[in-house]
Amino acid sequence: MNASALMGMRRAMLILAAMLALLLLVGCGGGWGNLMPTVAIAQGSSQTVVVGQPVTFTAVTTGTGPFTYQWYLNGKSVSGAAASTYAISKTTAAMNGSVYTVTATNAAGTASSQDCKLTLDTPPIITTPPSNQTVYVGQSGAFSVTATGTSPLSYQWYLNSTAISGATSSSYTTPATTTIGDSSSYTVKVTNSAGSATSSAATLTVLPLVPTLAFASIPVETYGNPPFTVLASSASSGAITYSLVSGPATVSNTGTVVITGTGTAVISASQAAAGNYTAATAT
Repeated sequence: MNASALMGMRRAMLILAAMLALLLLVGCGGGWGNLMPTVAIAQGSSQTVVVGQPVTFTAVTTGTGPFTYQWYLNGKSVSGAAASTYAISKTTAAMNGSVYTVTATNAAGTASSQDCKLTLDTPPIITTPPSNQTVYVGQSGAFSVTATGTSPLSYQWYLNSTAISGATSSSYTTPATTTIGDSSSYTVKVTNSAGSATSSAATLTVLPLVPTLAFASIPVETYGNPPFTVLASSASSGAITYSLVSGPATVSNTGTVVITGTGTAVISASQAAAGNYTAATAT
């Protein structure tokens, strides 16, 4: 090989060595030799907590470190949120539905995470508690409650602090009442995934029935006619007694009437309380 050929080979080798050195220099300085980052939020596409509780988002990154981070809320960068985690010490109802993302940057470039939506569960709040009810014996009491909070809401009614079997809706109707003077206490517990709330107590008061005491038809009687009997009745079984309110007559307790003169006689009937009925009067 002649001298000219040897010189050409030496030049080519020098050029190749220079190019390799340049490539190594560029690689050590930043671009080549570093792996592009990938980043994801560890909590996935959604994070659910109870309103008022803390929440933390965590970035999971691959690639060549070191990395720098920036967190975003609904597409806008969060000032000072430049670590691999982003923590909220106390959530508020206004944060419900917020979307968080994070970017991770290294010498090779920047990557963005998936969206992570924050969902806040709200415990039940009873807005309209059950109200006191007054019924007559034999009738039923009807109670209802209104509550807000994250759905679904479940209900359980209680009678004097004991759970009522099957009473699991927002309203409850009692069986027909049987005891006069009963003052039972009813409450309801509303529950969802975030907690529960118990209503104030509502009282069911049971009153006796008021009978309708009425006289049977009384014929017109004149002075000098023989004694006659009046009769009053009602649904109650209580004893009925009679008396004279005014006018020319005498009336026995059993309703025998004697006309003693001319004019109009007014007769009263009184019935004693009995069973589920109060006392009653009629004229």
